[in-house]
Amino acid sequence: MRFHILTAFLGGLLLVSSGCGGGSSEKLGSVSGQVLLKDGRAPDEGLVNLYAPATGDSAQAALDPNGKFLLKRVPVGEYQVSITPPAELPPGDPNYVQRPASRIPPKYYNASTSGLLVTVK
Repeated sequence: MRFHILTAFLGGLLLVSSGCGGGSSEKLGSVSGQVLLKDGRAPDEGLVNLYAPATGDSAQAALDPNGKFLLKRVPVGEYQVSITPPAELPPGDPNYVQRPASRIPPKYYNASTSGLLVTVK
C-alpha cells in the first residue's frame, strides 16, 4: 500500500489531501482532504474537482461543512485540482435558492490556473 499527503497553501486556500491505493494490480486509489481558506475557515460549500490532462480522467466530490472531502475509486495518476462553488440553478427554476457569494478565490475555479496538483498512487 502506498500513502501520500499533499499540502498546498496558495493564494488564500489550503488544500490538504491524502490518498492510498492497494497493491500493484489495483489501478484505483482514494483521495481525502480538507480545503481551508487563508483565514483558517472552510468555504461554506463547494466542490473539489480532479482532472488528469494525460488521460482525461476526472473525479469530483462535494465539501462537507468543515471543508473535508473524499474521493474513492479514482484512477491512479497525476491530477490538476480545481475548487469551485456549487453549480447554481437559474433564478426561474423552482428549486432555485439564492446563495451568498462564494469565498473561494476565482483562480481556483479552473484546474489550469489553481496551481494545485495531486498524485493518486
